[in-house]
Parts: sequence; structure tokens; C-alpha cells
Amino acid sequence: MSPYMVRQALASPTPPPRKERAAIQGRAKGRVGPAIDVILDEYAATHAGQLPTVGLVW
Repeated sequence: MSPYMVRQALASPTPPPRKERAAIQGRAKGRVGPAIDVILDEYAATHAGQLPTVGLVW
């Protein structure tokens, strides 16, 4: 732990907000992402807006 972090923790009980992280774009996401989106949309339309479990999508 750096001295900066210790001083910051002693100065304020509330931690600073976390930095935004970019979304991870894997190689497979481009190929299967659209198909999964269609599955989720169809399921939500027929099941009152509920999303399926991961097992059902798989």
C-alpha cells in the first residue's frame, strides 16, 4: 500500500469513484453476439420480459 493511499484513506471515509473500464471485445463476440441478441429478444418477447438463464442460451 502506498503512502498516498494511506493518506487518502485517513482523510476521507468514502473512497474515490472507480475508473471506467472499456468493454472487453473478444474474437468470438463479433461472431456469436448477434445470434445471442436474437435469442434474448425472442425469449423476452415470449416470457413477459424475463431473460433466459445462461444454460438456456447455451
